Amino acid sequence: MTPESIAPGDALLASQNYTGTGQVLVAQGGRFAIDKVQRSEVVDLGSAALPEDVHELLRSSH
Repeated sequence: MTPESIAPGDALLASQNYTGTGQVLVAQGGRFAIDKVQRSEVVDLGSAALPEDVHELLRSSH
């Protein structure tokens, strides 16, 4: 993969005309795809949440 092969995607993301949100641009060797991000229900783990609590939340969401 060369910088030139992903430059069109970089230029798009830097453009003031691009208004996409919640999307991930995937680029490889001149091929492009859009992955979408979807938010799950918010879970309040509290201000004393530990990394283990977040890890368990992520494991249970699959």
